[in-house]
Amino acid sequence: MRFSRLTIFSLWGLVFVFSTLVTCTPREKFVDTERVFFSFDKKSSFALKNLPNHLQTIIVNFYAPRCPPCENEVPALKKFYKEYEKNSAVGFFAIGSSLTAVDAAPSETVPREPIEAIVEELKKFTYKFSLPYPQYLATPADLKAWRVTGFPETFVFSRTDGKWLLRRKFVSEVTFENLVEQVQLRR
Repeated sequence: MRFSRLTIFSLWGLVFVFSTLVTCTPREKFVDTERVFFSFDKKSSFALKNLPNHLQTIIVNFYAPRCPPCENEVPALKKFYKEYEKNSAVGFFAIGSSLTAVDAAPSETVPREPIEAIVEELKKFTYKFSLPYPQYLATPADLKAWRVTGFPETFVFSRTDGKWLLRRKFVSEVTFENLVEQVQLRR
């Protein structure tokens, strides 16, 4: 089958136009770096965009009380936090929510349970496991903004050229070794 020069030229033109449109489309952010999470007492907050420049790698763990895998990973998270809390280049943040919040419909932005009940449940979880690290609260809208689909989920970010890049997302419980490996990859 023979193609005319015009047909071949037209096909190449379409390929060029299509590839130009695809590469010029702005990339979608995986997580909302501007999203602000507040501590249980609302006295402090966490947002990727507000983290100090000395932090180069951060671990963000999403969890929920009454979640067996979340409970299983607590010893590893505590060990990691204790090991790295004095390392000024590494940060660890835990963000708690309710099991029902992750199941909320896309249009739901307010938790099905009152925020106060979720905070009380998170405080009990903190007390039960003697959690030493900073913790914040996530609403259904917060979980959607970070594309959290279940618990636990752990995000690993590294700072490159002044921007946070998602390097790894664990969609299940993590181990101490998983986290240390991610920090060491940065070096």
